[in-house]
Amino acid sequence: MKEWFSKKSVIITSLFLFITMGIGVWYLSKKVEENRYIQFSDTLRNYFRNKLDSQKSQALSLAIALAENKALKEALWDDDEDLGYEILSKTLMRLREYTLMSDVRAQVITTDLTIFARSWDNTYAGMPLDIFREDLKEITTLKKPKVAIEPGRLLSIKATTPIMQKSKAIGYLEILQFFDKITDDLRQKHIELLVLMNEKLLNIATLMRENPTVHNFVISNKNYNSNLLKIVNRINIKKLLQQRYLYSNDYFFIIEDMLDGKENQIGIFLMILSKADLNELIYGNKPLSFFLNFTQKDLYQIVNRWEAPTGGYRSIYDKNLFKLLNTFEGEDRMLVEQEIYEVLQEYSKKELIDIILYQNRRRKITGDIE
Repeated sequence: MKEWFSKKSVIITSLFLFITMGIGVWYLSKKVEENRYIQFSDTLRNYFRNKLDSQKSQALSLAIALAENKALKEALWDDDEDLGYEILSKTLMRLREYTLMSDVRAQVITTDLTIFARSWDNTYAGMPLDIFREDLKEITTLKKPKVAIEPGRLLSIKATTPIMQKSKAIGYLEILQFFDKITDDLRQKHIELLVLMNEKLLNIATLMRENPTVHNFVISNKNYNSNLLKIVNRINIKKLLQQRYLYSNDYFFIIEDMLDGKENQIGIFLMILSKADLNELIYGNKPLSFFLNFTQKDLYQIVNRWEAPTGGYRSIYDKNLFKLLNTFEGEDRMLVEQEIYEVLQEYSKKELIDIILYQNRRRKITGDIE
């Protein structure tokens, strides 16, 4: 009898240990999987922020450069709205032809915050903007360039800078950049993007009132993947907003906060991957790292940014001013060249040598990468 009880206790103890070990292994595997999800979502957010900051910098540099256009200043001073429209539309047409900035618009705003001219139409001159654009009132007092995601009649990145005549602001040049390009860039890496604005802002974003909505957010990027709307509507949005990532219905969801110029949250960026694409990035031949699914050219650009974010220049603006030079011709190019000349007057001899060496090294490396 004792022997029977002894065998029974051994079996029970072994079974208990087996179950305990099984639970322990299951728990550890879930923790490892969770940590992988956290690491991946952090990685993707960093990459996304980098792309978004690059778009903001590009928009601000273009705004500052266009604000120095002599012909545009004269048109504004003479209140010649038709000429203003002609200058803006032709400039943006050249920009779209020779660069990848296809989802960009430009407008000139008067000091009393009414429209003077737009690059995309000539029918709204004189329309007041202060009703839709609380953020514009700030620039009339600060008189400094600014860039941020702001709701107007449409949600966009808005880079605004004063147009100066000597020491006086005679108007404001504004670049509006939308989210088409960043959506396409992510899609090339098998990541879908939904730009989601808080539904409460529809009283400002009047041209977005017919846009589709998900979970009290308005979809703001035109080239979103409409096949995902049913899937997104089924997710636990509260859980997603709380932990900032979610695996549900064979899809992985990651969010990044959308902030305006005053750091107020006005929406979210929702990134979505299928189970297959997620597994490929985490478990497949492409190791999970900051580099995600990058090409050699992408890798070079990121390493280059780590090594020298401004490429030897004192600021991102100075660096982008040189990039924009080749997009201008004639008198516009002369104005940009003059601006570059004045900027470089402030540089030391060593800084100028660093820029030359940086450009030479960049040409050499770029030439080797296909």
